Amino acid sequence: MTLFPKRASLPGFWSLQAFGWSLYFAVYGFHMLLFRGGRGPNLVRMTLAMVFGFAISSACRLWIRRIDVRRTSLGRLTLLILPASAIAAGLWFWSVRFVSLSLTGGPKAFLGWLHQGPAIRFLYPMFMDTVLFVIWSSLYVTLKLWSDWDRERKQAEEALRSFQARQFQTLCYQMNPHFLFNALNAIRALIGEDRRKAKRLVTDLSEFLRHSLEGGGSGTVALSREIEAVRRYLSIESVRYEDRLESAVELDPSAADYPVPVFFLNPLVESALRQGLTSCTFPLRLSVSARMAGAGLQVTVRQSGRWEGNGASPASENGEAKVRWVRRMLESVYPGRHRIGYDCDGEGARLRIELFNRTDGTHEENGQSTGGG
Repeated sequence: MTLFPKRASLPGFWSLQAFGWSLYFAVYGFHMLLFRGGRGPNLVRMTLAMVFGFAISSACRLWIRRIDVRRTSLGRLTLLILPASAIAAGLWFWSVRFVSLSLTGGPKAFLGWLHQGPAIRFLYPMFMDTVLFVIWSSLYVTLKLWSDWDRERKQAEEALRSFQARQFQTLCYQMNPHFLFNALNAIRALIGEDRRKAKRLVTDLSEFLRHSLEGGGSGTVALSREIEAVRRYLSIESVRYEDRLESAVELDPSAADYPVPVFFLNPLVESALRQGLTSCTFPLRLSVSARMAGAGLQVTVRQSGRWEGNGASPASENGEAKVRWVRRMLESVYPGRHRIGYDCDGEGARLRIELFNRTDGTHEENGQSTGGG
């Protein structure tokens, strides 16, 4: 067991330490010049006060680092800091006087200074020095708390990004084998019938899979690339389902460059296709549209069937698994600036995603909205 166990250092501590004691030297020096003159002994004493204060407070830092300030009550922390500050102040007070007087007048000068008056005259300067070290310790504890909180926040964010990336890969592995199997079967059937169409289908499949693995579940891409991936996906599925599926994709040119999470749209389209095929009267009409609306982007996925499930809206926290995944993805990229809405009408079911450029009072419900309109 080491005397001072290694802990994470405080970022920028030495810069702040140097700045703080240099500021003390400037203020103390101004006071000395104003009231006591700029004589050599005073300059020596000022310099020693700064150097010794820097060294003693740096040693105090090693002791404070041993305290788990986040799990120590304020009362206990006060009982730990006050005596330590008093000891550091006493060491500072006597070491500065002894060394400065010894340098300017020899050891006898220090002894003579001790006998100049009653010992009580030392109490006030030592009290003020204790106050200075209490302030220093309080600032250090405050900075340490902030540094620990900031480090834990960054670690939590990194863990969340790693978790989301693993979820993304899991989603891809769940989707790709099934989808890939059906797409390859469709290509195999087309080779003998329409080789040109089969080649186009291979290109669509290749580009779609490339996009589905882009970014590892993090970051953003232009909406136009997401829409292009959806077009290729629906092109492949149209070959598979033939006249049972009619699809349309529309993109407002003004929304083409809007940044969206990588591969956020296709899980919604895939889910709408699967749900529609089990509940509609053929052909299934599936459409995807994206346009700028008000303060941001609106993306709508509509299908002519119903959204079947456990009774929960697909836009809710307990809704469709792929929609829940998209919700988490949007929360990481657009925290507090998105909304997922769901409604049904005579033409089928509609899932709507809204992304906002900024947060305002009308967009606080970044979760679900299941009303119509």
